Amino acid sequence: MLINPPPAVLADYDDLIATLTNKTIDGDDNTIQDLLITALKTDIAKADTFFSRNASGVPIATKVVPAGAVVGTSDTQAFTNKTFDANGTGNSISNIDIADLAVGTDGELITWDASGNPAAVAVGTSTHVLTSNGVGVAPTFQVTAAMGLSNVVEDTTPQLGGQLDVNGKALGDGTLELLKFIETASAINEVTIKNAAIGADPEIQATGDDAAIGIDLISKGAGVNKSDGVEIVNLSAAQVLSSKTLTSPVHTLQTLTDGTNVAWNMASGHMAKLTLGGNRTLDNPTNIPAAGWGFVYIIQGAGGQTLALGSAYRTPGATGALSLSTGSADIDIVMWVTNDGTNIDLILNNNFG
Repeated sequence: MLINPPPAVLADYDDLIATLTNKTIDGDDNTIQDLLITALKTDIAKADTFFSRNASGVPIATKVVPAGAVVGTSDTQAFTNKTFDANGTGNSISNIDIADLAVGTDGELITWDASGNPAAVAVGTSTHVLTSNGVGVAPTFQVTAAMGLSNVVEDTTPQLGGQLDVNGKALGDGTLELLKFIETASAINEVTIKNAAIGADPEIQATGDDAAIGIDLISKGAGVNKSDGVEIVNLSAAQVLSSKTLTSPVHTLQTLTDGTNVAWNMASGHMAKLTLGGNRTLDNPTNIPAAGWGFVYIIQGAGGQTLALGSAYRTPGATGALSLSTGSADIDIVMWVTNDGTNIDLILNNNFG
């Protein structure tokens, strides 16, 4: 081995293989190349560390080698026991599926507290509504009375923004029905209730698309429709009217059907006419009023026809018969009156033909 050879001598040893001991090579002024990994000195105390350089370029031992695989920038890997700082500059976490979120408590909602940290909203009950408490305060579940209306009466100026769908329910106090609605799927007509100013009457109107619309008041069972506590007149039902004044009433003259026996339903009219086509019998009438009066025209056909009477009719002198005019087309007027609904008293007026 040469000791302190001159530079000229070292130039002659370019290919010399030698072992240097206790020597320091200044890497800033010299170049070391083709250095094999196996030629590096083993440091048992730092065998689990990486090497890097500090700001001055000096090699230093850095972080401990991970126990598992090293994270690759493009590798698909599963992380365990890692914390990601999503708030760090340049960091973000995206495309997280709902199914990948950690399992929480059923019924809890996630919010953020005043410091921007996630926090769970306290669980409410089925009668509660989630209520905002303002910026910086977590929302809470509260009973409806604390945030809105539990009853319509709490709103002193309620308004509808559209049609109220009663959903087949009635209006009332929750137990007793006050007003019930039934909807027809194809309905085009409806009822309108109109208020009124001083001196005028409110109205219940039939309104809708049809040109002519009535209002049908339907009672249940044997019940009757009333106005101001008094039964409303039904044109087709038998009713007793009291304290009524008929102005220019129009009476219907009922034409009795000629036949061997002639029937008379007084419910169809108290005034009647009968043209005799032969000798006839006037049977006892039906629906005789409890008290009432009327008349019947008896018109001869060819002339000379007779009219026998049923047992309910009574004549002057209790003869039980009427002496009719005998000429062709002669007219007799028979007045009748009853005060018991059973017996009918007759008065004959002859020959108006």
